[in-house]
Amino acid sequence: MDHVRFLHEINRSISQPLSDSVASRSASLVVLFDILSSELSKMEEFRQDAWNQQFSNFHPPETVSSGHQIQYVVEPPLNDRAVTSPIPFTARFLVVVLNSVFKLSFKGCRLLLQSLRIIVRLAHANFSQDPRSSTLEAVLKEIPSDPATARKWFPFDPHSIQYACCPTCCALYPPGDYSSSPPPDPDTDDEDPLAPPSTFQILPNYPYDPVPLSHLAEPLRYPEQCTFKGNSESSPCGARLLRFGENPRPIRVFSYQTFVSWLARFLCRADIEPLLDASQARAGLSRDESVDDILSSPEVLNFLGPDGLPFLRVCGSDGRYLLGLFVDWFHPRGNRQGGAAYSAGVIFMVCLNLPPTLRYKRENIYLAGVIPGPKAPSLEEVNHFIEPLALEFRDLWFKGAHFSRTALRREGRLALCAIIPFISDLGAGRKVSGHASHSSTFFCSFCQLPKDMIDNLDMASWPRRTCQEFRNLAEEWRAAADRNTRDTLFKKSGVRYSPLLLLPYWQPTRYVVIDTMHNLFLGLFQHHCRRIFGMNVRVPSENRADADEPDPVTPEELEMVRLAAARCTTAASLKNKFNLRLLRPVYVELGLGDPEMKTKMQLADAIFNVRA
Repeated sequence: MDHVRFLHEINRSISQPLSDSVASRSASLVVLFDILSSELSKMEEFRQDAWNQQFSNFHPPETVSSGHQIQYVVEPPLNDRAVTSPIPFTARFLVVVLNSVFKLSFKGCRLLLQSLRIIVRLAHANFSQDPRSSTLEAVLKEIPSDPATARKWFPFDPHSIQYACCPTCCALYPPGDYSSSPPPDPDTDDEDPLAPPSTFQILPNYPYDPVPLSHLAEPLRYPEQCTFKGNSESSPCGARLLRFGENPRPIRVFSYQTFVSWLARFLCRADIEPLLDASQARAGLSRDESVDDILSSPEVLNFLGPDGLPFLRVCGSDGRYLLGLFVDWFHPRGNRQGGAAYSAGVIFMVCLNLPPTLRYKRENIYLAGVIPGPKAPSLEEVNHFIEPLALEFRDLWFKGAHFSRTALRREGRLALCAIIPFISDLGAGRKVSGHASHSSTFFCSFCQLPKDMIDNLDMASWPRRTCQEFRNLAEEWRAAADRNTRDTLFKKSGVRYSPLLLLPYWQPTRYVVIDTMHNLFLGLFQHHCRRIFGMNVRVPSENRADADEPDPVTPEELEMVRLAAARCTTAASLKNKFNLRLLRPVYVELGLGDPEMKTKMQLADAIFNVRA
């Protein structure tokens, strides 16, 4: 910076005589002025490159709350632990790459670090007369023995909050000093949950009554027992949250990555911010009837912000970002027919402001958290995992987050964010949004048509359900004093409370979308049209690749099924040996009827009973 100031001073001193008189300009001064101007341009480019490089080594700082908006300081701090030798830096970099890219375990990384320390000591002993010099000890001191220490020099890990998750009821407890007096009881708080919050609160305050542990020297970071109550008249859960030992740790952990810290990293990328700004300008011009993306859909174009104006518009330097929420459960250990099933959930979001070609790339997806197993939470327990996200986005809607600096704006910018739509399969969509299951009495999320009238195809006669009506029913369910009252209200209306209702713009009857994978790629839409509605047309084709019919069954295959049916001892064994293509012709041959609507087990059972 001193060099830049020096160049500016020389530039001003030279440019002053040049502007007095054209005739007095000398060739040498003109050349020197051009050289200085070029040097200043290079220094400015160098400073911008250094700024972008510092962002890659950026440690997320704490979020500072103000009365109006979230102030997030993104100026990267200088690393006060300067590397005095390239050897420790190379060792750290090698371990981090092997751990992050090649999935080397922490145990293997520790072995590698110890090996590198031994190699450096042996190399120094062979090429130096003093095997215990101070330089060697300084270098070995900078080579860490734990890979977690090496990762701190390369801030790849996101800024997350480690919640203690109750193994029984899934209630979440943020880290804090639980040895002190407990906070006020939330039941006595008269604050309107839909009103704009007065202060930024990213951690939900759950009631707790910790049991002090006298043998611990440090304050307890988590409560020892869960004291969550599902309603006012129920008793506390009482499940144990911590493992026994000198350093108690949570039995079950839910790691939540704050969206503000992720967005700060996201806006640090110089290639992303122009794309986000372009989507705001494009949305203001997309008023025709053609819809080629969700940003040009009427639902997004007519979506109003907290000021009553279109949310997605150019508003000075403010950033307006729409995100789609996705929740689903999976088997991290693979689908197994035998043994205990382990189910874990994932909560992530995609930024709809990005073009569709970049929207779903892994590096552009916000992973909010992974819902721990071993089984999926129940209908009400899933609310605990959605509530931190809903609380954070409630503040981002009313107040927004002001980032002190971004990749393209040194003066910083304000960001307002909203969640539409919620994308999932049918089961997760009903569970998270507060709707009843598709097999319940009120099976539809758009209307109140009961299940016994499912054959009614007159859309005009379907009783529509409004957003305000849904909110009133959900609040009535939430205010119920006991479990029986809640079950009665749920059977009567098919509505439960969801933390997404904390968002004042959330419309549960419009924003829940079945994802494309389940709807189209896995054949749900095809199954409904061809099997349930009977809209199935088979057209013969000369090209077998385009034919709708399967390959014809040969006489040898039929004989093989007949012999197997006579030898099999159970219908289940017959089902496991052959597919539908081979079982259906034998079913028809035995004169048992039309096999189209029969399952594989039904076909095998009928064939086995006839052959037995």
